Amino acid sequence: MVDLTTATLAIAATNVAVAVATTSLAGVAYKQMRESRRQARHQLAILSDQTAILRSQQDPLLKAHAFSLKGNELSVKLVNRGKGRARRIGVETWFFPTVFQPTDDQGKPVRFTDQMLEDYKKKGQNVSGRFLEKPEAPLKFQKWQNGKASSYVSFLASKLTGDSLLDPAEDHEFGLKQEEPVFKIELDETHFQHLKFSELKNLIRDGGFKFVSIWFRIACKDSVDRPVYGESFKFIAFVDQHKTLEEAMASQHKPSFFAVDAQQMDREMGGIDGELYKLERSTENLPIEQREMLERDDKSRSRLLHPRKKGLWARIRRKF
Repeated sequence: MVDLTTATLAIAATNVAVAVATTSLAGVAYKQMRESRRQARHQLAILSDQTAILRSQQDPLLKAHAFSLKGNELSVKLVNRGKGRARRIGVETWFFPTVFQPTDDQGKPVRFTDQMLEDYKKKGQNVSGRFLEKPEAPLKFQKWQNGKASSYVSFLASKLTGDSLLDPAEDHEFGLKQEEPVFKIELDETHFQHLKFSELKNLIRDGGFKFVSIWFRIACKDSVDRPVYGESFKFIAFVDQHKTLEEAMASQHKPSFFAVDAQQMDREMGGIDGELYKLERSTENLPIEQREMLERDDKSRSRLLHPRKKGLWARIRRKF
C-alpha cells in the first residue's frame, strides 16, 4: 500500500523545486534581458554620437552679420559658414508678456507705483530694474481666455536670387516673403491665430501687460530636413509707445536689442560647475531616446525653443 502522505509531500516538494528553478531561470533571463537592453542603449548612443559628428561636418552654419528693421520690414544679411547647403531659410518668432521689476542699487526688488514711475519719467530720471518674462501668463483673445504664446517661422528670400537657399561660403541679404514678421498664439487645442505686431500689442495690452519680449531666431533645414538654428535676437517693446518693431528695437530699454548665440552663456557666466560641464549636451547631440523624451514631455518655454512634434491633424488644424 502506498503511503499517500509521503507521496503528497514528495509531489509538493517537487512542485516547490520546480517553482524555485523556474523563478531562478526567470531571474537569470530578466538579468540577461536588462543587460541586453543596456548594451543596445549603449550601442545606440554610440551610433547617435557618430551620426551627430558626421552631420556636423555637413551641416550648414548660418551667421547673421546684419539684422535690421525698417518699420516692420525685416532685413538680415546671412553667410553660410558651414559645409552643407542651407534650405528653407527662415526666421522663427515668438514672444512673452513681460513686466518691469524696479530694483534698488543692490539689485533687490522694490515697490513702485505707476504714478511714481511716471514722475521719474517726467523728471528725466531712469528707474533701475529688470524685465521679467511671463511665459505661462494666460492670453485673452475674443472668447478665449487661456491662450498661450507659440512660435512661427516666416520664410526668407534672397534679395539677389529670390530663393530660400544658401550654399557654403555664400553671403546674401534676405528679406521676408511676407509683409512683416508673424506671431502666433494658441487659443486651445484646435484653434490658433496669427498676429501682426499691431495686433500683438493689442493682445498684450488686453492681458494687462505693458511690455512684451520679442524674439527672432534664424533657422534653416539641412540636407535631410532637420532644423539647424542660428543666433537669436531679442528686444523689449513698450506696447503703449512703440508703433513699429523698428522703434522697439532702437529703444533704450535695458536690455535693448541684443543677439543670443551658442556662446552667450560662455560670455555671460564665465564658467560652470565641472560636473555640469561634463554632462551638458545640446538637444541635437542627445541619444535618440533621450531627445525624443524631451521633445515629447517639454511644455515650458523650451517648448517654444524646441517645439513639440505634433501629429498631421494638429499641423493642419483649422485657423480661426
